[in-house]
Amino acid sequence: MLVFLCLLLVFLISAVQIFRIIRENRHSQAVQQELEMMFFQESSEQERSISEDSQSEPEAPDLPAYDFTALLELNEDVQGWLYMPDVNVSQIVVQGGDNDYYLHRNIYQEYEFSGTVFMDYRCIWGESEHTILYGHNMTDGSIFAPLKQYMESDFGASHPRFWYITPLGVYQCDIFSVYLTTAEDEDYTRTHFQDEEEWLHALENWKERSAYAFPTVELHEGVQVLTLSTCNYEEVWRKGRQALHAVLTPLSS
Repeated sequence: MLVFLCLLLVFLISAVQIFRIIRENRHSQAVQQELEMMFFQESSEQERSISEDSQSEPEAPDLPAYDFTALLELNEDVQGWLYMPDVNVSQIVVQGGDNDYYLHRNIYQEYEFSGTVFMDYRCIWGESEHTILYGHNMTDGSIFAPLKQYMESDFGASHPRFWYITPLGVYQCDIFSVYLTTAEDEDYTRTHFQDEEEWLHALENWKERSAYAFPTVELHEGVQVLTLSTCNYEEVWRKGRQALHAVLTPLSS
């Protein structure tokens, strides 16, 4: 009888936990849908017309029309939107006063286990050579979970590009490296470098660490990099991380 009661208690606790996870996932999905409706527009003043005399920068791709107005009114911490249609990642990006605040908070600054994709608090957009975005690898396949596809060379080599949208413009992101590491790895999360030589050395190091080679991306003086970081327990349980590095290129508008 005692054994039966113990098993029943374990079952009830597990059932409650599963129900809680399902409820939280549904709430997260609802919030995501709300944000996409606020951001992506059927028509927008920010739809871009390509300038014929602007030949030094790549042309903007056929991105959905968007508008940051409602999102910025909702939360002034909004920094941009990460758009990766090839892997079904479309996420708002915020920046808090530290790297803990949005770890388990949504855009409304309410508790939510899945949190919000956030920019490293040490980064200054437009000034930092290296900008890092963090996001959870959720078991329901949301947030940064789809990034694990990039550990497959066939997929990554054929999908080497994504976009980062900011209130001031759109950036093309060309991937040059992806690899597994650990939470203790401070090399891939550095945000400040003494000089260009040290910066270029870091870029070459990240490129060499890649699990496979991407199409050639020029790593030169003055280049800026966007890094995506998430959990990946394929090699290291609990402390495993996946890093994805991409060169930023502003698009003509």
